[in-house]
Amino acid sequence: DLSGVVESYSDDSRKFKYDQSLADRMITNTYDKVSGALRRVLNPFQRDGEMKIAKERKDKVKSLDVSDFSLVTTIDLEQDTRPTGVAISGSTLVISREEGGDSAEVYYYDISNPASPSLLGSTEVGTPLTGIVASGDFAFASSSDGGEELFAFRISTRTEVDSLNLPDGANVNDLEVFGDNLYVGRNDGGTGELFHIDVSDPAGTGMSITNSLDLGADINGVAVDVFNEFIVLATNENSEELMVIDLASFTKLQSVDLDGNDDGFSAEVYGGTIYLGSEANDKDLFVMHVAGGGWSVPEVAAWLDKSGLYDPNALFLDGNFLYLGTEDDGASHDFFIYDVSTPTSPTYLGSMDTGDSINDVWVNGNYAYLATTGLRELDVIDVTTKTSPVRIGSAGLSGRNDALAIVVEDDYAYLGRDKANNTEELYVFDVSDPSSPSEVA
Repeated sequence: DLSGVVESYSDDSRKFKYDQSLADRMITNTYDKVSGALRRVLNPFQRDGEMKIAKERKDKVKSLDVSDFSLVTTIDLEQDTRPTGVAISGSTLVISREEGGDSAEVYYYDISNPASPSLLGSTEVGTPLTGIVASGDFAFASSSDGGEELFAFRISTRTEVDSLNLPDGANVNDLEVFGDNLYVGRNDGGTGELFHIDVSDPAGTGMSITNSLDLGADINGVAVDVFNEFIVLATNENSEELMVIDLASFTKLQSVDLDGNDDGFSAEVYGGTIYLGSEANDKDLFVMHVAGGGWSVPEVAAWLDKSGLYDPNALFLDGNFLYLGTEDDGASHDFFIYDVSTPTSPTYLGSMDTGDSINDVWVNGNYAYLATTGLRELDVIDVTTKTSPVRIGSAGLSGRNDALAIVVEDDYAYLGRDKANNTEELYVFDVSDPSSPSEVA
């Protein structure tokens, strides 16, 4: 299930190409908006420049340098209550989390030095929070509490300034802020699932409902286009997994029925392209273009599916070929090869069953090297014929510790292994003969 999608602008000037009605328009995005419309409870994340802030289970938030996806730092929150959302405003990171008993639910960190975030303070609201967004000096959080579903906080003083109870008390699933506008998507409550909230003066007049729309479906993802003219929704409606809302009239402009009856989980808009994550096992990600008909006629341009029902653990891109390893699915295949020479239309070429879960993949020449969980921690696959990969070599180590990572350079393969007592975690193999890898260190 694909529960999160995020877009990012390409440079500091925020310039990007916007394709609508077949006309290319160069625009500059000048408002202070950190990208990342999808902050679902399952997988919220934020990106700011070269730093990505990601939620981890339990009580930790991790920061990654996305230029090379290296870990920058980890923030360990109090107790074992997991974070549910992150947002960035300027040099301040705001974290929401589930109710922490006597501890706070909102934390504020100075991330002017991403490698060394410093705690500025926290706010206790006494209810579990499910997500958070930020705009200027204010952060807005959602809650699963039927009494008060929305909260507003002043970031500079780290204080709660307002709260709002929505009709019917249905859970909020996603929220997006655009300037003075807060858009909230929630479960089907009978009186409205999409709300437009005025947040122009949250510390003064407070938050107020400007519009609501009853769509008869759970809204799982909310994304706003760059001009604040349209909203794209991911829903659980079987015949309308994608909905487009005209903000001027606050009415449904169009909907798209995706193949099957699986829910739309998440949505994101980048220029004239819509990305929709689905819970489907056969089509996980849909790509739609806003073409000749404008926003009223979004067209499915591509979708991607991996065979089988198990999640992919590892990907390796080698030229025009993508190699994918999954969890072990019994008798089903777990190693797949795709032709991605046309990125909008990946083509399945071949696959095989290794009999083990694949944790990492590295391709060197005509051979794929797999780090697995079985008795053979290292598998060597001949991928010369992309439609018919075949195992030609393998190596097993003492104990039953999973191989987690692999890198191959020249004639040597470096294998990282799960930690265990009295065994090493890093092994080096001579693979000058790929059919007979030999341990050398």
